[in-house]
Parts: sequence; C-alpha cells; structure tokens
Amino acid sequence: MSGRPDGAPHVADSDRWQGDVVLADGGTMHVRPIEPADAERLTRFHERQSPESIYFRYFSPRPRLSTRDLERLTTVDHVNRMAFLGLLGDEVIGVARYARHPARSDAEVAFFTDDSHAGRGLATVLLEYLAAAAREAGISSFTAQVLPQNRRMLSVFKQAGFATTSRFSDGMVEVELAIEPTEEALALMEERAKTAEARSVARILAPRSIAVVGASRRPRSLGHAVLRRLLEGGFEGPVYPVNLEAGSVAGVRAFPTLLDVPDEVDLAVVVVPAEQVLSVVDECGRKRVQGLVVVPPASPRPVPREPRSSAGWWSGPLVSGCAWWARARWGWSTPRRG
Repeated sequence: MSGRPDGAPHVADSDRWQGDVVLADGGTMHVRPIEPADAERLTRFHERQSPESIYFRYFSPRPRLSTRDLERLTTVDHVNRMAFLGLLGDEVIGVARYARHPARSDAEVAFFTDDSHAGRGLATVLLEYLAAAAREAGISSFTAQVLPQNRRMLSVFKQAGFATTSRFSDGMVEVELAIEPTEEALALMEERAKTAEARSVARILAPRSIAVVGASRRPRSLGHAVLRRLLEGGFEGPVYPVNLEAGSVAGVRAFPTLLDVPDEVDLAVVVVPAEQVLSVVDECGRKRVQGLVVVPPASPRPVPREPRSSAGWWSGPLVSGCAWWARARWGWSTPRRG
C-alpha cells in the first residue's frame, strides 16, 4: 500500500514521537523514531546480543549486520515502515518496528531488546509507541512470527492487553494482534504506568546507589559534610564522590564527572554553586540518573527548573523537599558551611 492516510505522521512530525518513559523497574528510557544516523548505534547494539537472541530475531545466525542490512533497518517512511529505538544515554537498548504488508491494512511487527535489560518492560513500552503510530498510519493490526522457544516475546504480546490470537504453523507461532486499544489494554497500560512511577519515586526514597556531585576534601565544606553523612549514616549501597580534581574524597575513590562513574546511579545529591546546577542536571540526564536532591549553597539563588524528562525527579530547597528527605531518610541535620 502506498500513499499517506489522513492523520498519519509526517517524517517532520517525528519530534512528537519521542520522550523519556518510565520502565517497569522505575528506571527510564528515551524513545524516538529511528534514523539513518543510528547505523553505528544499531551495530553496537547488535554486537552486544547473544547468538540465541539474534537467532530469535532474525531466524538465522547473523553475528554482524551488513551495510545493506543497516540501510534497510534505519530507513523508514513513518507510514508503511516505522521503527522506534529505546536508548539509555547514547546506547540503543531496544528496537521495535513494523512493515505494512503489501496491499493490506495490517503490518508485520518485530522487537529486539538488549539481553542485559531483560525484564524491565522495554518491549511493552515500545509496543505501545508502535501501536499508536500504526493506528495513525491507518494500520489495523499487527502480525508476528515467533519461535516457540522465544517465550519472552510471546509473553509481551500476551500481557499487552490487546486482543490477540495465535496458532502454530510450520514450526512457528503466528500471532495476530489487534492494535485498537480495548478496555483491558487501557487498564493494563494505566496500571503499568502507576507501578513504574511508584518504583521511580522509590529510587529517591530508597536508592540503591548515590553520587555526591561537588563532594569536597575540605572537612568544613558542605560537600564534604554531605558525603560523610551518607558514608556514616547507614546507607548500605555504593556512594560515589564526584570531584573534578580529587582522586579520592573521605577515603573513597572520586570521579571527575558523573559520566565517569562506571556503574548506574539512582540518586545524585548535588552540592555545587547555583550557576553550575543546570550543567550537572544535563549530566544526570545523559547518565540516566533517576533522581536529584539539590542541596543549596549558603546564599541560594533561583535555579530554573528543567522538565522531569531531563533526568528523573528533582528534590531540594531550590525545588522542594530536600530538608525533609534528608532528615527522614538518614537523620541529617544542617551541616556547617565553610
């Protein structure tokens, strides 16, 4: 089928098809349409996956993607062919795509999600995006061929809430998925969103790891006191001091920037001058930090508030709630400044 049905998204409309979404475990993922410039990202993603996952996706061994493969996979028209990427920072962690069957109103759908992010609900979120885009393009339903061993993908279709039928044929499970949202589908989407948001907030109240941006080696400084309170106040997870010049702070290895921290960071406690806060927020967004607590300087100045999608949830007297959070979570009192 050619042409553009009324209401289908133009390529130029792709900006509205992107945003940060909260996953099942409370983490976030950026979703946007694929584009030709993503070829290198897609190559890196493919090379990280197991031979089994590659076989499940392509039904054949494919250790590398050819130039022709990459051109085909990254080129879409947003009507008859569409694909969304899920990204963590600059790395692809999931891909979902559809291709309309010739002269039909349905389309074949396929997913490929990162092995290391299994169980986080990536495919389910990408399916919701893909279904919404397909409906606007005049597509009525999805079809898929899935190997019986690929239970993870079969469960995605089953749990999405859309009306689904399946049958076994020639060693494959053939799935048909109506993409018009039913009451059950809408209820499941709402429930998934509520659960994900609750887990996202929990990462602030009960984070698994914390970075202190602005941790100082000066014992009387606020940045040093905040780090000490975390180390001595009963927090059981890893604490990462971030200091541009120091190799260690309070006996703990320090990192020049938040992006240099090798592990995931649930919460960043930001103890920097007001004029530096937004640059730290940008780093938090790129690092996919889930929450920020902004501890004010001695003479706080207004700091513009960025949208939540930049980097998790904000908290702090420059925004709201830092003093309550600190006292409630670890019994902090206000340290001396200096």
